[in-house]
Amino acid sequence: GDMLLSEKGKKKFLQGYHERLSRTIKHKNLNREVSYQRLIRLELYKIVKEVAKNAKIAVPKLYIIESQNPNAFATGRNPSHAAVAVTEGLLDLLDEDEIEAVLAHELSHVRHYDILIGTIAATIAGAIAWIANIMQFGAFFGGGREEEDTPNPIIMILLSIILPIAAGIIHMAVSRSREF
Repeated sequence: GDMLLSEKGKKKFLQGYHERLSRTIKHKNLNREVSYQRLIRLELYKIVKEVAKNAKIAVPKLYIIESQNPNAFATGRNPSHAAVAVTEGLLDLLDEDEIEAVLAHELSHVRHYDILIGTIAATIAGAIAWIANIMQFGAFFGGGREEEDTPNPIIMILLSIILPIAAGIIHMAVSRSREF
């Protein structure tokens, strides 16, 4: 339906804001009814705008995902190309201060280029795994045309096992070190 949140979530999130927004809307002579969904988006946008201002970054695009699983995430290669998303479940579950804390956490990922760093780390790990795969095939099917050009198959098999493990460790280390 048109409603974004459960009754409990609406009351929890809009506590203290409904009257102020109603006065603001009447003051601006907007003679139309504003849905709870619009009020929630306005309030959420205000929170994101304030957190972005405090972080000294551009205000990211804001998305609300229709899911009851409480979650939030940020994406974008840099602060000027960022977006932050929260689920309805998160809005239902948390109060305004907790939502602000979650959004601050997500925007810290944007400010510190965590998404870009994670993407680069994943690309490097994928390249290492690809090289290891090529080495594995070279070890099994031969690598050179002449006997002296043929690499040692034992070393190639060992590297084809060790390199993907190293790539995975690099990727995990980078992704977890960026989550604080």
